[in-house]
Amino acid sequence: MIDKKIIAIIIITFLILFTNIPGLSVTVINDNISKDTIIKQEIPQKVNPGGLFISPTIGVEVPFSEFAGNSNMALSLGGRIEYSTFKLSPFVFAVSYYYQNHSGSDEYKTENLLNSLKTKIHNVGFGCDIILNKYIKQTFTIIFATFEVKYLKVQREFSPEEAILNIKKEDNVFGVSGGIGFTLYIFDIYGTYNYAKEYSSFSIKTRFRVPLIRF
Repeated sequence: MIDKKIIAIIIITFLILFTNIPGLSVTVINDNISKDTIIKQEIPQKVNPGGLFISPTIGVEVPFSEFAGNSNMALSLGGRIEYSTFKLSPFVFAVSYYYQNHSGSDEYKTENLLNSLKTKIHNVGFGCDIILNKYIKQTFTIIFATFEVKYLKVQREFSPEEAILNIKKEDNVFGVSGGIGFTLYIFDIYGTYNYAKEYSSFSIKTRFRVPLIRF
């Protein structure tokens, strides 16, 4: 009969070769005097989350209220530059830029005898994420709230150009947004309500984070 000690050594060797468990190291002590096999688990070092990051972002903007009466949903493209340090935790500060191009709703174009209508919006903002895992216990994901103050530059293109409409051709407004999201693997998925007078909307976006500088 094979000695139990040899069987244990074979099993542990197999685990070392065919598994990759972060933060776990296995030490086998083959001592003729000792009859025990010792498994030692090393405590991983704490990683400093501080740094400067860039987060490319993509999502959809769904017009709300008055905005929904003349425009369709649109793709939102942009990104954020984020700054965080261990001392600032659980806060992550960021500046952002997003662009969206809404086509006009068919009903609005029909009522106003328009051939085409486009609403282009450039968003520049300053915001803050708050990591909520201290208050919402989760082991498999990160829950966060997000808030932002933004400036919107709105430009409209329509034809025929001589059409008289009840909407502005150009506009500049300030807005605020807030929402909640979670992290799935390397992606953040989050939804926000964006208040900006007659350009309010609801958005669902996803982003991933690329480190520029760590400190």
